[in-house]
Amino acid sequence: MGIILKEINYSESSKILTVFTKDYGKIGILSKGCRNIRSKLRSVSARLIYGFFHFYYQPNGLSTLICVDVIDPFSNILSSIEDIAYANYLLELTEKIAELEKEEVLFDLLIATLEKMNEGVPSKILSCIFSLKVLPLLGCGLVLDSCVGCGSLENIVTIDLEQGGFLCHKCLTNQSLVDPKLIQLMRLSMEVDVSKIKKLSLDQDLVDSFSNFLDEYYEKYTGISLKSKIFLKNIMRLGVSNEKI
Repeated sequence: MGIILKEINYSESSKILTVFTKDYGKIGILSKGCRNIRSKLRSVSARLIYGFFHFYYQPNGLSTLICVDVIDPFSNILSSIEDIAYANYLLELTEKIAELEKEEVLFDLLIATLEKMNEGVPSKILSCIFSLKVLPLLGCGLVLDSCVGCGSLENIVTIDLEQGGFLCHKCLTNQSLVDPKLIQLMRLSMEVDVSKIKKLSLDQDLVDSFSNFLDEYYEKYTGISLKSKIFLKNIMRLGVSNEKI
């Protein structure tokens, strides 16, 4: 079982696919002749294809694709520019993390997030939840269950970028207070089982605050630079994010 994270054209008619699998982690698979119009592999050799991949496995080189039994092509995501942009961000971020991790939890989280996006749950908040949950895999998780300063469980008033977690009013120095709803949202996001989300209706300013904090935190602590994030910011700036394809 796997999902295609990236595709690169190879020779005149083939592609090299980066596939994140539940059993082997991230692997490279050669899809021979898939760019030919009549190829049976053409429709299953693209990003976001999720299914059972049958291939000749090469542990120290490129495996060769035989066929794919598609579970979900995430067609609804592909009908929205905004959803495509956020899905590409999730795939690229997963690819970076998968260089370090082969945990099934990462695979399951990615699939659950894409499934909910495909069902119509807003892509921006889903990407925030995903980005927050994978921080521990990058070795820079936020402290969201107590005050990062003293360990208190009460009177949490802000989240501090420098210290990497919540602060209570006693540990507050010159940090700005944040909306209590943001504190609650971040706590719930860390704890929620994405696969069980039914519907999310949140204030856009609140989601924007969540997203902006994560952007700053990723830039400061992860060392990860993503082309998909630049594209995402550009479509938001140009106001085309809600357009359908």
